[in-house]
Amino acid sequence: MKKITIYEYFAHNCPADSYNVISKDGDYRRPQSTEELEGQLKDYVNKNGEKGLLALAKVHPDSELVKMVCDCQTKKTETKEKFSNANGGNSNIPDAQAEQINLAKMMIFGGFILVGIALIMKK
Repeated sequence: MKKITIYEYFAHNCPADSYNVISKDGDYRRPQSTEELEGQLKDYVNKNGEKGLLALAKVHPDSELVKMVCDCQTKKTETKEKFSNANGGNSNIPDAQAEQINLAKMMIFGGFILVGIALIMKK
């Protein structure tokens, strides 16, 4: 099984949306190939870091599926927190850290989706 990068995935599955994201915040010419778009996406994320990844996550082809899973996991976590704190307060995790954790979960789940798609395509 050939592993692909997130940049390859975006370039092949949502090239127009990906280019729209990077062209808003950067000075990128319209790519002539998916390989060129991959390079531009990588450059965009290197320059913009987490902000760039979050912008691309908004146009991810499977974002609705990932969002549904994350929302479901968040609801389960919220239910557990209501009953797990002995002092009756909320979790001690700051909102920014909780956001990063949710983003990490979403990216991991997205990876699983990519592997699943790759396995299906291989057959």
